[in-house]
Order: sequence, then C-alpha cells, then structure tokens
Amino acid sequence: MPKNRMCLVLGLFLLFLTACVRQVALRVPVGHVSRDHPAETWKETGEGAQQAEKAVPSKSPGEVASVSLMEQARRYLDAGDAESAIRILEQSIALNPYNGRGYYLLAEAWILKKDPKRALSFNRMARSYLKGDAAWEKRIREQYRKIKLIQ
Repeated sequence: MPKNRMCLVLGLFLLFLTACVRQVALRVPVGHVSRDHPAETWKETGEGAQQAEKAVPSKSPGEVASVSLMEQARRYLDAGDAESAIRILEQSIALNPYNGRGYYLLAEAWILKKDPKRALSFNRMARSYLKGDAAWEKRIREQYRKIKLIQ
C-alpha cells in the first residue's frame, strides 16, 4: 500500500475514532446535577442560585423530548393506564438512558400492573441513576416497600 494511501486511511480512522469518543462523552451524565428539574436539585437563592444555574448543562433535544414523554407517561399513570405509560416511558428512556426518573416511573407502572419482578428491576435502575439525591432516594425506598407488598 502506498505511503499516501496509508496516511489517508489512518487519518480517516482517527477522525472516526474522535467522533465516536465525542458521542460517548456526550452521553455520560454530569455529576448529580438534575438536568430534568433543576429546581428540585437547587433550592438556593441569590448568588448561590445563579452559580447553580450555570452548573446545570443545557439540555439536548433528546433530553427535552425525553422529559416531555415522561410527563405524558405520568398522566397515563395518574389515569391508571399502565400499558400506555410503559410504552411511552420506554421511548423516553431510549432518548435519555441516564434519566433515573424514567426508571422510577417505569417501576410505578409495573407496580400498577402487579408485576413485582419488573418493578424491582426498574426500581434498582432508578436507585443507581438517582444516587446522591436525598429526596429521590427517599421516594425510591418508599417505592421499594410498595413492591415488597405486592410480592
């Protein structure tokens, strides 16, 4: 293989590798900052609130769509329609797999359908993604107790 072609192939490979690394880096969650509901995470006022707002990364279109789908699923859950909620929440999680609130709501849907095995699975996922958020950890523990009651 001529030297010029080999350089071209190597350059294209490095370009592809860089694009892959960037894509993976964009999917990694940033700390324990709530991207869906910053007001739930930051309860400060004044200068601290302004600094907190700067710490919250802007949402990607996928994250915005994911939050919108979660709100729609929450309405289905409130109406008792677990099937529709599950379908919508699966779409939401596909758009933003790091959103622990989506897993929490999926566990709620499976509790509504009286399926403790699946509910427990999604409760564990929610716990892993919402770790460090005291308010959500409390909700997740309460949800875990509900799951144990239907077993």
